[in-house]
Amino acid sequence: MREFRRATLAGFTLLAAALTLSAAASAQTWPTRTVKIVTPQPAGTAIDIGLRLYADRLSKRWGQGVVIENRPGGDGIPATASFVTARDDHALFGSPGYPFTIAPSVLDKLPYDPQGDITPISLMFETPLMIAANSKLAAASMADLEKLAKAEPGKLNWASTAGLPNFAFNYFLKTSNLGMAYVPYRDAASALNDVGEGRIELYVTSYGTVLPQLQAGKIKVLAMLGGSRIPLAPHIPTTTEAGYPMVRADGFCGLYGVKGMAPTLRDRIAADVKAVSDDAEVQAVTGKSAMVPRGHMPAEFQKVLDHQRTHVAEMLNALGLAKKPAQ
Repeated sequence: MREFRRATLAGFTLLAAALTLSAAASAQTWPTRTVKIVTPQPAGTAIDIGLRLYADRLSKRWGQGVVIENRPGGDGIPATASFVTARDDHALFGSPGYPFTIAPSVLDKLPYDPQGDITPISLMFETPLMIAANSKLAAASMADLEKLAKAEPGKLNWASTAGLPNFAFNYFLKTSNLGMAYVPYRDAASALNDVGEGRIELYVTSYGTVLPQLQAGKIKVLAMLGGSRIPLAPHIPTTTEAGYPMVRADGFCGLYGVKGMAPTLRDRIAADVKAVSDDAEVQAVTGKSAMVPRGHMPAEFQKVLDHQRTHVAEMLNALGLAKKPAQ
């Protein structure tokens, strides 16, 4: 019996070693056909542009075509569900954190497991968020804005893109006990035009979105919401530096693989993404659109996701927007 157990254990050991070698070999030969990067972002957005730049560079490294498939709508939920259901080993998912870090806190039911149905690979690049104001507003900083809002409660109007920018600014208003009127918009272009013309005072969105109005001198940026200043605008402080850490919100685009992706393949793809992110030409091109290449490896990217998930839950609980647990 003891010899049988030893033989069985040896057999399992050999099998495990063989599977490990097979997975490693598969990671080295992947991809064997065109790779598809699915994204919930519409064509022409900053994230879509960034993904296409990365796709071009990854295609050259992999020796296979890399195409972008846009599936916008529904806050990214349908695109995410479609990706995890397909289980295509030559498909990747390029997306902001919303489907995995925000949606679980605000929606009662999702058609996928936000942590178990995907494999985080890499944080590809950041899409910095900021607070823009009409250029004529009598506020040049977050402290000025707070004083102005307290002096004239309810007079200032603001708008934002959905999701993280909206939650972060609402959190700022609540924790600072400020009253401002929110103006909903169906599209970013209308909101951007109105803040530039002074019909609303503030707009919270990505830095890249406001570049045309910023360059035209119609708006100014009071603070960046991310954890660090950006190369394109090193003179603009972060909300944390300005003394308002509660307003921090990190916009980014991450790359995800299918459930059960082999760690060797995950790490190889992440290393290639990092190599693309470190390329000077990529940094120059993305910098003009206010994107910041990062190329985080899986463990570091997981920390980013965990931090955003925790921070979002904290904000939503304070705002009374978190979903209620089933009774």
